[in-house]
Amino acid sequence: MEYVGEGKQRKCFVYPGDPGKVIKIPKPSGRQNTVEIDCYRFLEKRRVPLDHIARLYGEETVVDSDGKAYRGFVFERALND
Repeated sequence: MEYVGEGKQRKCFVYPGDPGKVIKIPKPSGRQNTVEIDCYRFLEKRRVPLDHIARLYGEETVVDSDGKAYRGFVFERALND
């Protein structure tokens, strides 16, 4: 998987097979994915337009080149022109 970057709680990789998506994998101490998904669900329930937010595709497991599996959330990849 191609490494994009990381923050305090997650690492971000280009989603295998689709360069238009990323997968955000939580670090052992990270809770950011849970917080972000709760926010998405809250906004959807309130029918807030999500046009200004990267699209969430869902939770998936991916396997790296060493055969190790990682669980994370798949998002639209936001790129500058």
